[in-house]
Amino acid sequence: MRLGDGSSVACDFRATEEPSPCRSPDQSALFSSLFVPGAPGVAVNMTIVFKGGVIMDQKELVSLIVSEVVKELKQKESIKVNKREKEELEGIKVGISARHVHLSQEDLETLFGKGYQLTKFKELMGDEFAAKEQVTLVGPSLRSIENVRVLGPVRKNTQVEIAKTDAIRLGVNPPVRPSGEIAGSERIVIVGPRGVVHIKEGCIIANRHIHMTPADAQRYGLKDNDYVDVETRSCRPALFCGVQVRVHEKFNTEMHIDTDDGNAVGIKTGDIIKILGKSSKNRCGIRLSENV
Repeated sequence: MRLGDGSSVACDFRATEEPSPCRSPDQSALFSSLFVPGAPGVAVNMTIVFKGGVIMDQKELVSLIVSEVVKELKQKESIKVNKREKEELEGIKVGISARHVHLSQEDLETLFGKGYQLTKFKELMGDEFAAKEQVTLVGPSLRSIENVRVLGPVRKNTQVEIAKTDAIRLGVNPPVRPSGEIAGSERIVIVGPRGVVHIKEGCIIANRHIHMTPADAQRYGLKDNDYVDVETRSCRPALFCGVQVRVHEKFNTEMHIDTDDGNAVGIKTGDIIKILGKSSKNRCGIRLSENV
């Protein structure tokens, strides 16, 4: 606080009605009248100017306080934005993939009726979408999981993707596979409103993978079907080894893991992971990319 005689006292004024040791009783009354609701606890570093030992005009003082508060808030928001932009530039967003089903047209009609077409619920990556339709999964244990989302469009072969926790409940033992590689995988029963489908193979646990645009693949020095090691940034940091990279112009750059992985390491959709480089035997002890 700069005084009329040229001396000054530094004070941090907060948007609060609490008394301050930096103010006289008269000044405290004035500051109380200037209290702005909606901005409690916002620290403002400012110098109050006295003219001939008298505090400046109240209107002028209000304008100064408001200006300092706004400036302080903008600075804090700028720091948050810059931190978020830096994380996005240095890392890749995560998408948590819950259990779901891809159906062939034949199986779709068995479950929902002759000539049935999926109803689009939410756009996903590329041409894929989440459909409004849901089914029930039943395993050898005769326990079931209801309300499993169907994804479209229809595929040549029906595929069921679940997490290990789901597999334990259903009493099945599906292999970890890239999407589409279902030969020799686990059997399962799918129940719909109009029928039942028994698939002899097609139930898998999807491998950890990263969808990537060609531009991002070039930036990372990667190509389709490369494998990388990934570091999570969370309350439970972890290293994922042998993560498959899939490159396509219709993709958005995003890493997909299932709900078990997400819960285990404490990350959720929208969080950021970091690619450490191509899969390294020195980092992980074994080279998973050769056997995934």
